[in-house]
Amino acid sequence: MSLDSLESLVDRIVRDKCPSENEWELARAKAEWIIETVYSLLRTRYSVGRDDVVLLGSVARGTYVKDEFDADVFILFRDDVDPREVVDYLEEVLGDALDRDVEIRRRFADHPYLEVIVDDGESFKYNIVPAFRTSYPEWKSPVDRSYYHNEFLISRGILEYRCDAVALKYILRRLGVYGSEAKTGGFSGYLTELLVLYYRGVINTIREMARWTPPVVIDWLGVYRDREEVVKVFGERSPLIFVDPVDRGRNVASALTWKRFSLAVSGARHLLRDPSMLDKRLEDVFDPESLVGDVYALILHFTHGERVEDIHYPQMYRLGRKLANVLRMHGFEVYRVGLESDYVSDTIIVLILESVEVSSLSLSRGPIPYRHDDTGFLRGNVRNIVWMGEDGRWYSLKPRRYTSAERVVSDIVGNKEVRVPEDVELVTIYVLPRDLGAIRAVPKLYRMYLDILKGDVEWRFLV
Repeated sequence: MSLDSLESLVDRIVRDKCPSENEWELARAKAEWIIETVYSLLRTRYSVGRDDVVLLGSVARGTYVKDEFDADVFILFRDDVDPREVVDYLEEVLGDALDRDVEIRRRFADHPYLEVIVDDGESFKYNIVPAFRTSYPEWKSPVDRSYYHNEFLISRGILEYRCDAVALKYILRRLGVYGSEAKTGGFSGYLTELLVLYYRGVINTIREMARWTPPVVIDWLGVYRDREEVVKVFGERSPLIFVDPVDRGRNVASALTWKRFSLAVSGARHLLRDPSMLDKRLEDVFDPESLVGDVYALILHFTHGERVEDIHYPQMYRLGRKLANVLRMHGFEVYRVGLESDYVSDTIIVLILESVEVSSLSLSRGPIPYRHDDTGFLRGNVRNIVWMGEDGRWYSLKPRRYTSAERVVSDIVGNKEVRVPEDVELVTIYVLPRDLGAIRAVPKLYRMYLDILKGDVEWRFLV
């Protein structure tokens, strides 16, 4: 490993991706315009004070990746207020009050919030989030912690390490493990900044990450007696347990999946061996079309209206897994379930199979006579091919109900044996390689399919 080359990589990322002091100040000024507008709309109706509308998140700390402006404006209510009512009101009046070319979308996390996209030649996104001015352990909603997260990070020196945080976020995104939303299941921004502070810099974090063995336990403030107590409290379901410094009962890394944890460890190790891998261009070493070849798959195309990402993705992925399980019950070997969606109109579920057709007969293993009674097996296979195996066990060949994977999926969806989310419709089943020409004729769906084939860890081609 060349530490110099890793430091050079980080220096280059910092130059390109960490906002300068002037750029950060401009970002805060842009957010101030939104803050003042929200305050003016709420101060009388909800008795909101000026200090109750605050800028939190990465823009507040200067830890956002340059050109990816995403400001979090929190409204901290002192009294019992229904967040849905606040969002309803702001959704109705905010567009006119801003008097700009804006797009306002209603989003959901633990409760609804607004996403405001302002196009001033550049695209700036603001999340307007109702919360409550509470403290541990009296949270009224999970987002109430955000104010204290911001205070803790600043008190522990994140402003000194802000460019390290930006560099780590960029690297984790390149490794395919950044983002705690349901689709990704990776590292949240808060977790990333905590790791930079805990390990004292981006390079130290990468070096430690490369040595991780689960479960990794970080109890920074030492609120538990020892590692064993932490594991006992949180269990071993998570590969990484980082006790939230502002809420001892919460694991900051709870959204991190085993898949993303393993990818992070693998990516960190390869990055230490060859930091230049992030400088390579994927298109120079890999052509997604080369993967199409002999792949056997079902591509299920669903149509729908605009969907909330963190609701739609888990629903559709669960549907994909259920379909895979039913296919396995009917003798099909399912290698992988993939999902892509634009969350506006189209979603595809891809089931990659060993084969899209199976033989008309399936092997059934019967009892060993000297251990179990074989009467039922013999009577049940009167019309089937039956033999005694060399291992002393009865076997038979039984007719299958299905020989076509397409027919299995078509029937169980059509007969509502699996639940498709409301207002989502299965419109086409493409069988590959048979229908490769047909799916190529729909460029949008074909690009989604190629994205699933190449996977979300493109760096593996650069190792």
